[in-house]
Formats: sequence, C-alpha cells, structure tokens
Amino acid sequence: MHNDHRFAINAPGVMHQHIDDEILVVHLERGHYFSLRGPAAVIWSGFEHGLTAAQVQASLEQRFEATAAELEEALREFADELVANALIVGRTDGDDVTAEVWQGARELFAKPVLTRYWDIEELLKLDPIHEVDADGWPQV
Repeated sequence: MHNDHRFAINAPGVMHQHIDDEILVVHLERGHYFSLRGPAAVIWSGFEHGLTAAQVQASLEQRFEATAAELEEALREFADELVANALIVGRTDGDDVTAEVWQGARELFAKPVLTRYWDIEELLKLDPIHEVDADGWPQV
C-alpha cells in the first residue's frame, strides 16, 4: 500500500453507522455485519473521509502510543482485511482532504480488529427488498 493510496466504502452494498465510539458496518449482499472500535474505527473513518494511507497513519500516530512501524504494519494488514471482506475498494481519484487533528490524550495502541457477526446473515439474505427490480416491490 502506497502512502498516497486511498480507499472508498464499497457502496451501495456496504452501509455503516457511527454509534458513540463504535462503527457498525453491514455488507448487505453477503449478509455479514461488523463492529469497529478504537484504531479500527479511526482507520475506517479516515478511509470514509477520503484520507490517504499516509494521512490515516498520521491520525493514528497522533492518537495512539506506538511506533510508526507498528502503526504502518497494522494499517496495511487491516486495510487488506477490509478489502478481503469487500468492505472497501481502492480508488484513484479524490481531492486533497485535510485530516482532523486529535485533541485528546494519547491512548495505548492495540491492533485494529474487525469483529464479524453472522447471526443475521440469513435474515439479510431473505429480505425481499433486496430482490427489487425495475418493476418494483411487492410483485403481485
């Protein structure tokens, strides 16, 4: 992953919601949902706002106590995991975006974790609204 690499949320198949210190992510087509907290949420938010990989790493460096090498490796591994789960996609376009400066106290760093849940997978796949075509829903 290059420092100027950017990612985007894999919309419209992936939706997310910020709730307090957690980000809930749902992959509608696969029926999986995920929870992101701590460094994982910081990385997701950076990608969501169009930051480059270097800017996301700088955000991590401001917020967490860890070496640059540790943060770079964790960022790369986590981005690869998000791509493997089809939650984000690489992008080549994007305007220059300025990252927000972290104003709080620095926290101890823990590797970002993508917590995955399967318990609503079948419900999401059975949802008839996902089967809508040009004729609309419901079909009589």
